[in-house]
This record gives sequence, structure tokens and C-alpha cells, in this order.
Amino acid sequence: MDKELQEKLQAYKESLTEEERKKLVERSNALEAYQSAPDAVEDLEKIPVLSREDISKEIEPIINEEKESQMYR
Repeated sequence: MDKELQEKLQAYKESLTEEERKKLVERSNALEAYQSAPDAVEDLEKIPVLSREDISKEIEPIINEEKESQMYR
């Protein structure tokens, strides 16, 4: 970690009360537990999956058109 970031984080930590630090640690632990928990099979089956055959080898051109909007005049 670079020194500037380390100093900013230290200053932020020092600006927090003990209660705020505890809440931050609790929320971080809860997030880590949530992210580490295995997903339900039903949820995983909802994720669409592509195969190579689903992806075209042809490149479609990108066409940008400038349009005027009544909202941003």
C-alpha cells in the first residue's frame, strides 16, 4: 500500500469513535460471511450460460448517431 493511502486510512481511522469502529468491523465481517456463503443451487441455475456456439464470430459495426434531445437544450 502506498504511503499516501496509508496516511489517509490512518487519519480516517483516528476520526472514528470506538462505536463506529466496532460497527465497521461488524459490517465487514457480515459482508465477508455473506460473500463466502455458498449459493443455493436454485440461484445458480438462474445464471445464464453462453457456449462458444452462442457467440458470433462476425464483428458487428458500432454506429454512433448524434441526436438532439429536448431535455438537454
